[in-house]
Formats: sequence, C-alpha cells, structure tokens
Amino acid sequence: MFNCSPVTEDEKSLVKLAKKMKKNNVSVDFVAFGDIDSDTTKKLEAFIENVKGGDGSHLAIIPPGPNLLSEELQLTPILGGDGTAAGAAGIGAEGVEGGFGFEDAAENDPELAFALRLSLEEEKNRQERERREREERERKAALENIPEEGQPLLNQNGEPSGDKDKKEDGDKMDTA
Repeated sequence: MFNCSPVTEDEKSLVKLAKKMKKNNVSVDFVAFGDIDSDTTKKLEAFIENVKGGDGSHLAIIPPGPNLLSEELQLTPILGGDGTAAGAAGIGAEGVEGGFGFEDAAENDPELAFALRLSLEEEKNRQERERREREERERKAALENIPEEGQPLLNQNGEPSGDKDKKEDGDKMDTA
C-alpha cells in the first residue's frame, strides 16, 4: 500500500481492521512517503503492529529527499534492505543485508519489480520531456531577439506588400 496523504480514519477502526486481516492471514506492507504528519505515522504504526504476523507486514516511512522513491524503497525491509539507511525507517522483521537489484525483486515479487521499473521509466521520460520543453522555450526566446530585416511579406491588411503603383491586372514580365 502506497500512501502520501493523511489517514482520516480513527486509530480504533484501523486496529479493528488490522486484527481482522491478521485473523485471515493477510499481510500488508505500507510505504508512506512525502510530508506525512505524526498523527498519520502513529495510525499506520498501530495498524502494522496489529496486523503483523510472522515475516509479513512492514512499514516504510520515506521522507522527501533528493533520491527517487524506488531507490529509497530498495533500502527498506519490504524489498529486503535492512532499513537502517538514512531516510528509510522500517518496522518489522530483519532484512537481508547487501545490494539489491530489480532481479531480486522480480524473483520475490514480480509485480513489485514491474511497478518499480515502470516508475523509474516514467520518471526518466518526464525528465527528458521537461528538458526538451526547456530547450524549445530557450530556442524560441533566442529567435524572438533577432530583428526582422527588409520589407515584410504582408502589409497590415494581409495583402502582399510591394509596389502599390503596379496595375492590378496581373504581373507583366519584361521580355526585352
């Protein structure tokens, strides 16, 4: 479960739901990211503590920072990290130490690996699109600073500019 907004439900109803889920052997991993207030954190911690059974159900709180969400998520117990890295807090079972790649996630949870890969690709595409748009704006701004020279092709009435003394019966070619 990914969450980046305040949880409006009261803690009592969340604990009740967690106990029902635990009774039915349902595990839930929460990833709370962004500016999460302490009340929401407290509610999510209470939920995880009541639903946790065995090696399942973790909570990863990822504050805003310079890293991608996928990079921070790799360090959490949810994806096998130890949860001790800066910016990642994990509640739950001990994680496996060592490096992590998408291959590990694909082996353990192919849907999560796909979602992470998709998220990473979307972020790269968004950055590339922003770069192209910025270059286009800069190119247009540079063109606007170039003064026009010579006579414009159309006058203010939208008619071809040129000699107004010429006859309107068409162009005459001098064949001499």
